[in-house]
Amino acid sequence: MKLSTSLLKVVVIAFPLTSCSVYYTTSEVDSSLKSTVDQVNATIQKLNGQVSAMEKEFNEIHCDQRSPDFVRAYEMLTGIDAEMKAIDEKRLFVNQLYAQFKDYTKGKDKIQSGTPEWDKVKDAKTALKSTLENIQNDGNSVVENATAFNAFVTKSIVPTIQLCDVAQYTAQFEKAISDLTVNQKEVGNQLTQYQKQVADLIAKYSTTKPALCKELSNDLQKINTDVTQISRIKMNLQMAVTAFKTGTQGKTKIYSCSNDWKVVTDTETAVKEQQKEANALQKSIQTTATHLQSVVQSLGQ
Repeated sequence: MKLSTSLLKVVVIAFPLTSCSVYYTTSEVDSSLKSTVDQVNATIQKLNGQVSAMEKEFNEIHCDQRSPDFVRAYEMLTGIDAEMKAIDEKRLFVNQLYAQFKDYTKGKDKIQSGTPEWDKVKDAKTALKSTLENIQNDGNSVVENATAFNAFVTKSIVPTIQLCDVAQYTAQFEKAISDLTVNQKEVGNQLTQYQKQVADLIAKYSTTKPALCKELSNDLQKINTDVTQISRIKMNLQMAVTAFKTGTQGKTKIYSCSNDWKVVTDTETAVKEQQKEANALQKSIQTTATHLQSVVQSLGQ
């Protein structure tokens, strides 16, 4: 498992108010302020989404959370959550500044110097600048601490556990069934050819070479029995994979420290055992087929 995140720094957008003007055009100030507020909202929303995704992935690891490494990891997450809460409070303050601006400039096309609105805009500019700087610093800190968290998890927790990606495991198990199905079809076609070949040879040599014909018959019977066993193995594989799908329903990942890991190991064991048996059957069929062909050659001599 690799936990990673790409956290963007909060971009500081300066609020362009010039001190040499005798008035502010309300629409221009509103446009600039709204642009800044919108970008702050979007950037913090993205930052919060990335932190939430990082925490969600970590919380999917259902291990003993009392272990020192997990305690430390959760302490780090608590610190990051506190920082995100502080950032969101500042975001709300920025939005409040804009809402207040909209309120005290309602119905005014200009904001002239010497008026209460003029002083409020200047105060808003000062507060906005300070708040954006704090958001920038807090955002940098979240990035730094999230990076440290990922490094800690990767180094101290990930190596101690195994991960089962349910979709990947399911695909692997189903491929085992698919491969066996292909093999079963190929062997079945070969068996059909052997049956015709043996039938023709026995009809021709049963009187003159009965011993060799008996060997052919025995080989054919042995191949037929082995081919029949492939169907049983395939059925066992299908049952194991069905049990895996049932046991992992609704899950995308399973970790070796969770109670669900037994479903993974049981299925792996069952699939490996059936594959081992299938390989043994394949070897047996090949050996018998080689002997059958040698008998065919002897009959032709």
